[in-house]
Amino acid sequence: MNYINAGNIWIGLLLLLLLYVIKKSPIKVLAYLDEKKLKNFEQANLLLESEAIGDEYKQFIKEELERAIFKKYAGISTDRKTRKILCEFYETHKDTFLWDQIRWAYKYMVFDGNEVSIKISPFSNIGRWIVTVYSWMIAIVGLTVLAIGVFYMHSDYLQLIGYSILGAFLIFMGLLFSSMNFSYHNAVKIKKYLKNL
Repeated sequence: MNYINAGNIWIGLLLLLLLYVIKKSPIKVLAYLDEKKLKNFEQANLLLESEAIGDEYKQFIKEELERAIFKKYAGISTDRKTRKILCEFYETHKDTFLWDQIRWAYKYMVFDGNEVSIKISPFSNIGRWIVTVYSWMIAIVGLTVLAIGVFYMHSDYLQLIGYSILGAFLIFMGLLFSSMNFSYHNAVKIKKYLKNL
């Protein structure tokens, strides 16, 4: 409240937000969401065992339950046929690829019968280069800010800390932004492997 009274309303609001987040405990929120999902699974199982539900509804509930479980553990929400193809693909190539690589490359996968292939559009190739250039630009700006901080180190230590934090944040953002290319790079790797089979 002292910050708000002194005219620094943004600092006061930021501190109030931080206090609210700490008080609510994000871990409790995540635990509550997990508990809610678990209850939904339990209810779905009870419905499957119930005699009052028709077979067509049981089939629907079973399909949705399988989809939710696959999404939870594999990270992909898709139909039964595609789930089966993906599991077979993983079993066949698990010595070469991790499941995470398959999950990242999933948006580039094309399914023809039981065959899996990778299709990368020209737009995806252009997007990959745009992300790479922006990532490097952000990281270079971060390094420049760090260098400026070192240059001012002898005059003001507070300024050095500020520049260091900003530079490290920008470098981190550059790395985070470059992670958008994970899907593309894994798709290219799988495509090259399949081409050489």
